[in-house]
Amino acid sequence: MTAIGALLSPRELESCRREVERTLPSLVEIRRFTSTADGQGGYTETWANVAINVAARIMPERTMSGGPTEGVEADRQSEGANYILTLRWDTDITPRDRVVYEGTEYEVVGVNSGSYVTARRTRLRRVA
Repeated sequence: MTAIGALLSPRELESCRREVERTLPSLVEIRRFTSTADGQGGYTETWANVAINVAARIMPERTMSGGPTEGVEADRQSEGANYILTLRWDTDITPRDRVVYEGTEYEVVGVNSGSYVTARRTRLRRVA
């Protein structure tokens, strides 16, 4: 067991996860790029919903000073991200997915990971 793992018991961790779920007031769709056979020897590529009505919270990303982030300040992997999406800790979402919130589409540019997660946080960039 790691030092971090020793901080909370499984029961306490579950309690923390339930508390986070109470702070997810919105609903989003998660889309994943798919290719399907078109019946004529080719493929149709599209963004298909893999989850709908997913409890979430979306907020503008902020710097340590409280202002909106700039692409230069973001790390290279998620450069230009300007929103943070918080989901249930076990939500299936990858950096190759897209999210739709109130009709606006965002691409996922980063996803947190780890075994001691109370929420799944992703960095988003609005799709033009």
